[in-house]
Amino acid sequence: MNPMPFPTIRTPRLRLTVLNLGAVDALIAGDAERLRALTGASFRWPAAPPY
Repeated sequence: MNPMPFPTIRTPRLRLTVLNLGAVDALIAGDAERLRALTGASFRWPAAPPY
């Protein structure tokens, strides 16, 4: 049981949800397939981390 579930914010065109550690790791690694599997979202290309 998650004591504090993270909210998902929805609009007619957008769904914002929290990325868990695995999703952030996949994003940084540029692993679009794993990122899609973890988030259910399609990313055109994973973003490079901000430096």
